[in-house]
Amino acid sequence: AHKERITRGHLDTVSKVDPNWAQVRVISEVSMSGKLKVKTGRYPVAVGTGYVDGYSEETNRKQIIVVVTDGCKVLCYTSELQLMWEQNLHCDL
Repeated sequence: AHKERITRGHLDTVSKVDPNWAQVRVISEVSMSGKLKVKTGRYPVAVGTGYVDGYSEETNRKQIIVVVTDGCKVLCYTSELQLMWEQNLHCDL
């Protein structure tokens, strides 16, 4: 199953042999297979982050994570990887 992870650590030049890799810690993880455990059409082809709310010096904003899958779905997650919404697209990837 495909999974998205949020990590914290040193990711400047991470590779399979980078000694910093041991310092990366997974802080959240979510399965991309969905509620029905679908095995096809859930491979992430694009991932982006951003904010829903505009900038304010008085408020701490949390980012959202948006994933587009090879099955032409758009999944939007909170910063804690809780699924906010899911939408089908009409596309050919």
